[in-house]
Amino acid sequence: MKRTNNVILLSIFLCSAFLILPAKTFADISPDLFGLRNPFKSWLPKVEEIIEKLPEPTKIEVVEPPKPITQKPEPTQHEKIVAPVMTPPKLVVNGLIWGTDKPQAIINDRVVSVGDTIENSKIIDINQNGVDIIFSNSLFTIQIEQAITQAI
Repeated sequence: MKRTNNVILLSIFLCSAFLILPAKTFADISPDLFGLRNPFKSWLPKVEEIIEKLPEPTKIEVVEPPKPITQKPEPTQHEKIVAPVMTPPKLVVNGLIWGTDKPQAIINDRVVSVGDTIENSKIIDINQNGVDIIFSNSLFTIQIEQAITQAI
Protein backbone atom coordinates (compact mmCIF):
# COMPACT_ATOMS: atom_id res chain seq x y z
CA MET A 1 0.00 0.00 0.00
CA LYS A 2 2.84 2.28 0.78
CA ARG A 3 4.25 1.71 -2.71
CA THR A 4 0.94 2.55 -4.34
CA ASN A 5 0.78 5.79 -2.38
CA ASN A 6 4.24 6.73 -3.56
CA VAL A 7 3.29 6.13 -7.19
CA ILE A 8 0.11 8.16 -6.80
CA LEU A 9 1.98 11.04 -5.18
CA LEU A 10 4.61 11.01 -7.88
CA SER A 11 1.91 11.04 -10.57
CA ILE A 12 0.13 13.97 -8.96
CA PHE A 13 3.39 15.88 -8.67
CA LEU A 14 4.31 15.38 -12.30
CA CYS A 15 0.83 16.30 -13.54
CA SER A 16 0.78 19.44 -11.43
CA ALA A 17 4.24 20.41 -12.73
CA PHE A 18 3.01 20.22 -16.34
CA LEU A 19 -0.14 22.15 -15.51
CA ILE A 20 1.67 24.89 -13.63
CA LEU A 21 4.36 25.53 -16.27
CA PRO A 22 2.94 27.18 -19.39
CA ALA A 23 3.31 25.36 -22.70
CA LYS A 24 5.12 28.37 -24.16
CA THR A 25 8.08 27.74 -21.88
CA PHE A 26 8.60 24.29 -23.39
CA ALA A 27 8.27 25.66 -26.90
CA ASP A 28 10.87 28.34 -26.16
CA ILE A 29 13.30 25.78 -24.79
CA SER A 30 13.08 23.43 -27.75
CA PRO A 31 10.68 23.92 -30.68
CA ASP A 32 10.99 20.26 -31.61
CA LEU A 33 10.29 19.05 -28.08
CA PHE A 34 6.85 17.82 -29.04
CA GLY A 35 7.72 17.12 -32.67
CA LEU A 36 5.91 20.27 -33.77
CA ARG A 37 7.22 23.42 -35.41
CA ASN A 38 5.67 26.74 -36.33
CA PRO A 39 4.30 26.32 -39.88
CA PHE A 40 4.42 30.10 -40.44
CA LYS A 41 8.09 30.50 -39.59
CA SER A 42 10.42 30.38 -42.59
CA TRP A 43 13.38 28.05 -42.36
CA LEU A 44 15.20 29.97 -45.11
CA PRO A 45 17.73 32.66 -44.20
CA LYS A 46 16.59 36.24 -44.57
CA VAL A 47 17.75 38.25 -47.58
CA GLU A 48 19.60 40.73 -45.37
CA GLU A 49 21.63 37.89 -43.84
CA ILE A 50 22.60 36.60 -47.27
CA ILE A 51 23.56 40.05 -48.54
CA GLU A 52 25.75 40.67 -45.51
CA LYS A 53 27.64 37.43 -46.12
CA LEU A 54 28.46 38.23 -49.78
CA PRO A 55 32.00 39.55 -50.30
CA GLU A 56 32.59 42.82 -52.06
CA PRO A 57 33.31 42.38 -55.76
CA THR A 58 36.92 42.94 -56.68
CA LYS A 59 37.81 45.37 -59.40
CA ILE A 60 39.54 43.87 -62.40
CA GLU A 61 41.86 46.03 -64.43
CA VAL A 62 41.81 45.46 -68.15
CA VAL A 63 45.28 45.58 -69.61
CA GLU A 64 45.63 45.97 -73.34
CA PRO A 65 48.11 43.62 -74.98
CA PRO A 66 51.34 45.27 -76.03
CA LYS A 67 51.60 46.33 -79.63
CA PRO A 68 54.17 44.51 -81.72
CA ILE A 69 57.43 46.34 -82.16
CA THR A 70 57.62 45.90 -85.89
CA GLN A 71 54.55 46.15 -88.04
CA LYS A 72 54.48 45.25 -91.67
CA PRO A 73 53.38 48.15 -93.82
CA GLU A 74 50.26 47.63 -95.85
CA PRO A 75 51.05 46.34 -99.32
CA THR A 76 51.01 48.83 -102.12
CA GLN A 77 48.86 48.41 -105.19
CA HIS A 78 51.66 46.53 -106.96
CA GLU A 79 52.19 44.15 -104.04
CA LYS A 80 48.54 43.22 -103.46
CA ILE A 81 47.81 39.63 -104.32
CA VAL A 82 44.67 39.07 -106.29
CA ALA A 83 43.16 35.61 -106.02
CA PRO A 84 42.28 34.19 -109.40
CA VAL A 85 38.60 33.57 -110.08
CA MET A 86 38.06 29.84 -110.22
CA THR A 87 35.64 28.48 -112.76
CA PRO A 88 34.32 24.96 -112.45
CA PRO A 89 34.98 22.42 -115.17
CA LYS A 90 32.52 22.09 -118.03
CA LEU A 91 29.61 20.19 -116.50
CA VAL A 92 26.38 19.71 -118.42
CA VAL A 93 23.26 18.77 -116.46
CA ASN A 94 21.19 16.47 -118.65
CA GLY A 95 18.50 15.59 -116.08
CA LEU A 96 17.43 15.88 -112.45
CA ILE A 97 15.54 13.66 -110.03
CA TRP A 98 14.79 15.48 -106.76
CA GLY A 99 12.28 15.25 -103.92
CA THR A 100 13.14 11.63 -103.11
CA ASP A 101 15.21 9.97 -100.41
CA LYS A 102 18.11 9.72 -102.87
CA PRO A 103 18.12 12.62 -105.35
CA GLN A 104 20.14 11.99 -108.52
CA ALA A 105 21.31 13.95 -111.53
CA ILE A 106 22.64 13.11 -114.95
CA ILE A 107 25.79 15.17 -115.47
CA ASN A 108 27.95 14.69 -118.57
CA ASP A 109 25.92 11.53 -119.36
CA ARG A 110 26.77 10.04 -115.95
CA VAL A 111 24.29 9.36 -113.10
CA VAL A 112 25.50 10.94 -109.85
CA SER A 113 24.12 11.34 -106.31
CA VAL A 114 24.80 13.68 -103.41
CA GLY A 115 28.36 13.08 -102.14
CA ASP A 116 29.72 11.83 -105.49
CA THR A 117 32.68 13.50 -107.21
CA ILE A 118 32.78 14.29 -110.91
CA GLU A 119 35.77 16.04 -112.54
CA ASN A 120 37.20 17.19 -109.16
CA SER A 121 33.83 18.69 -108.17
CA LYS A 122 31.90 17.30 -105.20
CA ILE A 123 28.09 17.13 -105.45
CA ILE A 124 26.62 18.86 -102.36
CA ASP A 125 22.91 19.13 -103.18
CA ILE A 126 20.49 18.21 -105.94
CA ASN A 127 17.23 20.15 -106.09
CA GLN A 128 14.73 21.45 -108.64
CA ASN A 129 16.89 24.53 -109.32
CA GLY A 130 19.99 22.55 -110.26
CA VAL A 131 23.04 20.92 -108.74
CA ASP A 132 25.22 22.53 -106.06
CA ILE A 133 28.89 21.59 -106.29
CA ILE A 134 32.11 22.52 -104.52
CA PHE A 135 35.12 23.11 -106.74
CA SER A 136 38.39 24.53 -105.30
CA ASN A 137 36.65 25.51 -102.01
CA SER A 138 34.04 27.55 -103.88
CA LEU A 139 30.33 26.77 -104.06
CA PHE A 140 28.73 26.77 -107.51
CA THR A 141 25.23 26.02 -108.75
CA ILE A 142 24.82 24.36 -112.12
CA GLN A 143 21.33 24.83 -113.46
CA ILE A 144 19.68 22.58 -115.96
CA GLU A 145 19.77 25.40 -118.50
CA GLN A 146 23.55 24.86 -118.37
CA ALA A 147 24.17 28.32 -116.96
CA ILE A 148 26.79 28.40 -114.23
CA THR A 149 26.37 30.86 -111.36
CA GLN A 150 28.58 31.23 -108.31
CA ALA A 151 26.74 31.02 -104.99
CA ILE A 152 27.66 33.44 -102.22
